[in-house]
Amino acid sequence: LEIYKEEKDIKGNVKVITAKPKLFSERVVGFKKEPQPKTVKDAVIASIFRTNGIDLEWITSKLNEVAAPPHGDQWTTDDVRKGILVSRLGFEDPSTGQLEIRYKYLSGNVREKLAIAEQYNAEGETAGRYAANVEELKKVVPMDIPAHLIDFSLGSSWIPVDLYKDFVKETLDLGNVRITHLEGSWAFDEGYSYRNEKNRSAGVYSEKFRETIYGHQLVADALNNRPVKVAKVVKDGYGSNASSHTEVDQAATQACAVRVDEIKEEFKQWAKKKMQDDPELARRIDKLYNEKFNALVPMEVGEEFLPERFEGANTGITLRPHQKLGAIKGLVAPTMLAHEVGTGKSFTLITTAMEMRRLGTAKKPMIVVQNATVAQMTADTKLLYPNAKVLSLSEQDRDAEGRRAFYAKIKYNDWDIIIVPQSTFERIPDSPERELQFIQEKIDEKKHVIEAAQAAGVDSRELQKLKKELEKIEQEYGDVYLDKAPDNQQGKKKKRDAKREAASLDKARTKAKEQLDRAVDDVQYFDDLGVDALLVDEAHEYKHLGFQTSMGRGIKGIDPSYSKKCAGLYNKTRSVFEKAGWKNVVFATGTPISNTI
Repeated sequence: LEIYKEEKDIKGNVKVITAKPKLFSERVVGFKKEPQPKTVKDAVIASIFRTNGIDLEWITSKLNEVAAPPHGDQWTTDDVRKGILVSRLGFEDPSTGQLEIRYKYLSGNVREKLAIAEQYNAEGETAGRYAANVEELKKVVPMDIPAHLIDFSLGSSWIPVDLYKDFVKETLDLGNVRITHLEGSWAFDEGYSYRNEKNRSAGVYSEKFRETIYGHQLVADALNNRPVKVAKVVKDGYGSNASSHTEVDQAATQACAVRVDEIKEEFKQWAKKKMQDDPELARRIDKLYNEKFNALVPMEVGEEFLPERFEGANTGITLRPHQKLGAIKGLVAPTMLAHEVGTGKSFTLITTAMEMRRLGTAKKPMIVVQNATVAQMTADTKLLYPNAKVLSLSEQDRDAEGRRAFYAKIKYNDWDIIIVPQSTFERIPDSPERELQFIQEKIDEKKHVIEAAQAAGVDSRELQKLKKELEKIEQEYGDVYLDKAPDNQQGKKKKRDAKREAASLDKARTKAKEQLDRAVDDVQYFDDLGVDALLVDEAHEYKHLGFQTSMGRGIKGIDPSYSKKCAGLYNKTRSVFEKAGWKNVVFATGTPISNTI
């Protein structure tokens, strides 16, 4: 019942401003008025606002109340469908037969949609049926980037492996080379006949160690963006007094770095000449690149589909078009609101959450905000939606007892919006089953790579390296896995081989526990609270989930490290996706791109 605002003066002191809202002096919530559409277009717009989709039955019933039918005594669903398709307000998805609103169908991977539409439009019973789909999709498909304008970087995973093999065969005279892409890196097997003049001259000779770093070794380093270091372990002394140290040939190391850059440039020029000489290869590369990197079109919602104001919102506040668009996008798919500071992200998040409630796509939407902005977000929610049932956590209730009471209110009550500070959100535990799934995904990912390597006939040395990495992952997460496993799994802990347990690295166990066993409250799990929509403000705080890459060393901006709070958010978004059907997750940030990836 108040307008609450926090401002800082030039000295940095926080000043709290409060005032009476307009509800003390005027009506702020309008009456709900049942729409009375008179045309198919008006009825479609009303249906989208009502159900976030095209409801043929509802549209038909509404048009029969006020609009004259195109023929006969009344409208039928076939009449409505035909009217929508003819006016191109919506399109029938050939693969599902369902009607989709125009802005949704003409967005996303439009190249894939165009291929499907063309296929169905050329086939027997459906021949010619999807001509409008094909025509409209062609208008929005991004212009093809021709092969001669594509930048070929040695090591790019999208480039066909046979192109890399041909380059090595022609420039290094290695006819038996095998190259395989595995989990963000390249496995390189040069074969047994690598000691030839071409391969030797393409490399670097170390005067200090009197040995040659062959060209194929530098190509392998270039493929994986590995920094080259010419070094040798030298033994000192004999017997019990023996020791060793590493010597580095700085001159050869520098020469290798220069040579790797030259190899990368040589590959670019070689690839471009190859495509000039082989038009079929150029078409193949053109198609491959554009289908992979030049196929997505962002959703563009026409102004006619944007409501003047959303139901239940304060009639004295008018949202900007980009805020309305953000709310509509957040209703249909996982969304990132990359809006600058001061553009009204708070109102967009609030509107999205309230629309989820109104449409029935979410029962308990939760908005996660910074600790210092809980009061401001709560005040903004009550200002925009005066009748909303809002649950938030005051600063004085953020102790253990207050948080437990807060969690109970979330689970056992009905709320339009739940506003939670980041520090409290991060203390909500994830279920053991979900954490086990998180661990298993990492293990399964590595197993999949090993299976792919075996199928590709990768060199046994590389295969052994992958198996050691898998064993390391299992050791890293083994203790945490067994600690969280159900009772019937606990017996396995006692039966583990003592030798293997001793071999588990303390540092690795600490890493796993830091990522999964963060400080949490002794309360019910997030999955049990009933939260089925998650809207995260200042989402850049959760950017370090961790990832596999061969570019982790020596490349500025590449940071594959993990953050424990990111693992928690990852598990919670998976919980929401399972409940809501891969939607109802919205991130908002003013800094979507930072100085690290």
